[in-house]
Parts: sequence; structure tokens; C-alpha cells
Amino acid sequence: MDMVMYAGATAGGIMGNLGKYEEAVKYLKQVLRKGRKEQKPRIVLKSMTYLLNLYQKIDQRDSICVYLAEATRLAERLPAANTEVQGFLQTQYQLLSYLGRYRESIAVQQKLLSEEPTNVQVPKAVIYYHLAQNYVALKEFEKAITYYETAHAQSDSLKQAELDTQLSEWTVKYKTQEKEMEIVRLRQEQLESKARMLQWGMFSG
Repeated sequence: MDMVMYAGATAGGIMGNLGKYEEAVKYLKQVLRKGRKEQKPRIVLKSMTYLLNLYQKIDQRDSICVYLAEATRLAERLPAANTEVQGFLQTQYQLLSYLGRYRESIAVQQKLLSEEPTNVQVPKAVIYYHLAQNYVALKEFEKAITYYETAHAQSDSLKQAELDTQLSEWTVKYKTQEKEMEIVRLRQEQLESKARMLQWGMFSG
């Protein structure tokens, strides 16, 4: 029965990849109900992970929030090395970024990076790349560049040209931000100086 439900969850995921979103959601919910009824937490988590990916594709944010919270609680009760847990964690950090919850996403990414390499399904270079993207969203460009360089160092040569282009764009953004902050600081100093001059003129008159 477990193998049948696993196959069912995988079939639902394939339907979603083919763009048959409504059918996929219905199918996965059937597997999910069956997994809950028979108390199969790994199948429940696998089904919810597929559902979460589908809900992102059709931009169902309310459904994402509901299932994401439930799946997070379930994953915390299962061994971290489980395939279903690792697959969910990858989906979890991507969805947290999608929802704008970048700090929470970063925490999950750091957790994955601390795992043994044999347990992590996604290459660490990819995690470092997404970690850098989170810091870009937070406008923390210095950290973004650091993690992007790490991703570059761990990626294969076919990816490095693309990474170099992205890194140069982020470097420009970071330097631009630094210049903007310096301009703001200088303007503030000028305003404070002008205010002091006005005050001096009022009292000396």
C-alpha cells in the first residue's frame, strides 16, 4: 500500500509538471487523505510538498500558508535525514522567499548547508545561489556577493559564465547603494550645518 501511495503522489507531481493543475491538486489531495487516514507521515509530507509546488505555480498564497505551516510541523517530527524531509526543506525555503519571508528562508538554507552532503538532495552550490538571492532581496549586497562567490566556486564550469554575469550586476548594485548612502550622509551633514547657521543668525540678531 505504501508503494501505491508513493506512486500516486509522484503521479500527481507529474500531472502538475504537465500543466494539469486542477487534476493534480485533486489527485494529490486524495493521496494526502489516504496517507492521513493510514497514519503514514512520510507519504503525507511528500504529498504536501507536491501540493505546495503546485500552489506556487497557480499563485494560491492562502493555500501555501496553510499547507506550509502543517508540513513544517510534520517535518520537525521526522528524522532530518529522511528523503521526504530533505525534499520538503528545499521547497520550504523557496516558498518562504516567494512569500517575502527572506529571513526564515535563510534559516532553512543554513540548516540544509549544515547537513551531511549525503543527506542533501540539492547541490550546495544551488543553495548558496538562492541564499545570495535572499540577501539581494534584503538589499544586503555584501553578503549576497560573498555567497554568490561561494556558489560560483562550487559550481561546474558550464554555470560559471552565467554566475559571473549575475555577480557583476550585484556588485554594481552594492557599489551604487554605498554611493547613495554616502550622498545621504553628506546631505544630512549639510542640512545640520545650515540649521546651525540659521539658529546662530536668529540668536545673534
